[in-house]
Amino acid sequence: MQIAAAKEAELLNQSKPVAWTPRNPFEEHMRWQMKLESFQATDFANVTRSTVLSSALSSKQQLIKLSPTTLKEMKVPKIHFGKYLICKVVDVPLPLIGISTLVEDLNGDVEEMIIYNFSYNINDVSWLKEGSILIIKEPRLRYGLQGKAVSLRIDSPTDIIFTDSTDEEFLSKIGASKWHKPSTKDVELIRKNANDLFLKGKFDDALMLYNRAIRYSPDLPILYLNKASAYLRKNSFSKAYEAAKFGLEKGGDREKALLRMGMAAYGMKQWKIAAKHFAEVLKDFAKNSSAEEQLKRATARLNEQEKGKFNFKEMYVMSKENAELDVSDYCGPIKITKIEGKGRGIVATNDIKKGTLLVVSKSFATSYSKDFTGNLISINLIRNNEVGTAAEMLQTIRAMENLHKNPQRAQEVYQLFSGNLDENDDENPDDYIDAARIQKICAFNCFSTEESIRGDHLKEDSHLFILPSYFNHSCIGKLRVVF
Repeated sequence: MQIAAAKEAELLNQSKPVAWTPRNPFEEHMRWQMKLESFQATDFANVTRSTVLSSALSSKQQLIKLSPTTLKEMKVPKIHFGKYLICKVVDVPLPLIGISTLVEDLNGDVEEMIIYNFSYNINDVSWLKEGSILIIKEPRLRYGLQGKAVSLRIDSPTDIIFTDSTDEEFLSKIGASKWHKPSTKDVELIRKNANDLFLKGKFDDALMLYNRAIRYSPDLPILYLNKASAYLRKNSFSKAYEAAKFGLEKGGDREKALLRMGMAAYGMKQWKIAAKHFAEVLKDFAKNSSAEEQLKRATARLNEQEKGKFNFKEMYVMSKENAELDVSDYCGPIKITKIEGKGRGIVATNDIKKGTLLVVSKSFATSYSKDFTGNLISINLIRNNEVGTAAEMLQTIRAMENLHKNPQRAQEVYQLFSGNLDENDDENPDDYIDAARIQKICAFNCFSTEESIRGDHLKEDSHLFILPSYFNHSCIGKLRVVF
């Protein structure tokens, strides 16, 4: 029944577009309050939820190349290419599969908005607040699974631009001055509030305030070093590195800047650069024990990467406590090359002796079924209507989340097979998340744990490995996969 409904909705969303029908804002607010009450009364541990994995679309365009639109000018089902929609969140966001909320445009018209693929913890709505002002690039109105219910659907984290309600100049530029909220311009007070949020673990909120302070005082280096710390806590390593580097260039605390640059480089697996920065800290600040410890770690990772020296027994024992180990990747006497008629694959660079270590590869995105509350029916229209697992859905979200945090890894991910050999040669901007392509890459390249081998398919975990995905193989009965 779920697959039939998914197919029906897919066909409906290919029908001829018609004008969007305005809704009564008051009635929609009341409906949303009832939806909120129902949500709060639901025990999701015992509820089966469903989602459809199909051809999500994303915008490659820069905002400057788009022109504004409003709900009244839009049609359904349709992607409004060349346009952007300014809207404000006017009701409490609800975590269902995507994050659902009610938004209002500049005319006061309202519509439901559903955002997918923004957070691995799908119950976390802290990043989307009532009152948030958003710019949606090339917005899509579509029909849902329930009859002809209409909503704005967003599948890519790079399709939304969050706007600071105190940024009067920018709001005026986009015609949204009426949503401007006056606030203090005292940079030290703003930084103090940001630091308080940082200490509470609210890193996105802290970053919003650090950026606000930078708008008022762009040459104050400590603000960039504060940003670097917040990005490090979010595992946004490339952004952390750039912020710390900028703080250093503006004359900020050299010890803190170099240490944070080293930690960011370590997070990006740039072991040589990380070791260089930690060594620079120790040269000028010999008593920095953190830099000393970090230098040992970076040197160990570099040794693993270059020489393939791993303590596998220790790694196996440690994996019982934490599956995500602090080790380097390693590539032995192999390389990735184009194979005629087969796309990219692994070939040997020389004769390989028995017992030679070929690959050590950490997953780019890992997900666990236990991280999803309740039961999930995931219908994968990309792979012949397969019924997927919660882990497979979460893996796709994790992959996009990781790319959003570390866009410098985009090209190595986009090179993976996505169902079309020619598509692998297409290049995307690093700051653009192609949701459809990531969904297909995850669908065709995921590795599953042994639960699926034992027949416990719905409890399996899911992993996306980059280098191992290029092995063209026929598995034999004695093969054992261990995670």
